[in-house]
Formats: sequence, structure tokens, C-alpha cells
Amino acid sequence: MAENYCSEGTAQPLWLDASRITTTLDVREDQRKGEEPFHKIMEAVRQIEPGDILLLRNTFDPVPLYEVLGKLDFDGWGRQVGTEDWEIYFIRRDAGRSPAAEPDAEAPSRERRVIEMDNRGLEPPQPLVRIMNALAEMGPDDILVATMPHRPMHLYPILDERGFSVHTEDLPDGEAKIMIRKNG
Repeated sequence: MAENYCSEGTAQPLWLDASRITTTLDVREDQRKGEEPFHKIMEAVRQIEPGDILLLRNTFDPVPLYEVLGKLDFDGWGRQVGTEDWEIYFIRRDAGRSPAAEPDAEAPSRERRVIEMDNRGLEPPQPLVRIMNALAEMGPDDILVATMPHRPMHLYPILDERGFSVHTEDLPDGEAKIMIRKNG
């Protein structure tokens, strides 16, 4: 789990100051209707400046989201305030880029790798976490081929946001094989 993850049972972080909340997004009704709010969340995230806080209201603690937003320079903390009622706070750290996001001018060139991964039989959020970790390690010409228990609908907007292209091949029994590569 990412170091930026804090949740129920941990002390409220020092950075959590209500005066720094610039955006509140409530997706509880979307969740109850069975709608996927990931796109709305990512739209809200784009509006957050360094030092500002997003308050997300959700029906559960969105553990994979801590990992995803951690890679986008956010720290997070959540608490349950009622049945199917969570407050999750995300603060954008000051503009420190992760080493994986910056090309290394000193790095020697290398051949393209094909990274194969079987995510069938894993409990969520493990497939998403495994893919995000592999993407962070990929070189510019590498390809990730992942077999999934189903089409990873939550993953597509993340890949688009980060400049990856994906091709999905539907397999029998609702499974899918996805091929991911960096654009350009």
C-alpha cells in the first residue's frame, strides 16, 4: 500500500485543515444507483492546486483511489461518519514529481519488453494496484499485457489521463486481455 494512504483507525493528519477544502464532491448517490463516479472524481482532482484539499463523500473507503491519487502527488485520509457514509480528504502535495514520471537523461537505451500479468482470481483492488505499479516501471517502448477477470472499466480513464493507449480483447466467460503502451 502507498505511503500516502491513511484511513479509519489512524489519527487525523496535521494537514487536514477545513479552511483548505476548496472542493467537495459527493458521489454517494452515484454509488447507490450503481453508477461509476471515477470520471467525476478525476475531473475534481484536476481542479485542486498544491496545498488545497478535496473532500470526497462516498459510500465506502475507496482504497484503490489512494494509490491512484498518490501517484498524482496527493495524500489522502478517510473516516467513516455513518452507515455507507465516508469522508475522504485528499491534499495535493507541493509540485514534487515522482522519479517514475520523469525521463532519466542518463538512462541507457534498452530493448522493448513485453510484461505479462495474470490478474484473474485476485480480489479488488489488487488487479488495479498491480497494473499501476507495472506502469510506473515501464520504459517508453514497453508493452503491458494483462489478463483480467472482466473489462477493467475503472482503469480506462486512468490510462487515458496518464497518456497510455489500451487495446482490449474480449475472452470467453467475460474475461478480457488488455494491452497497454505509452502514447507517442
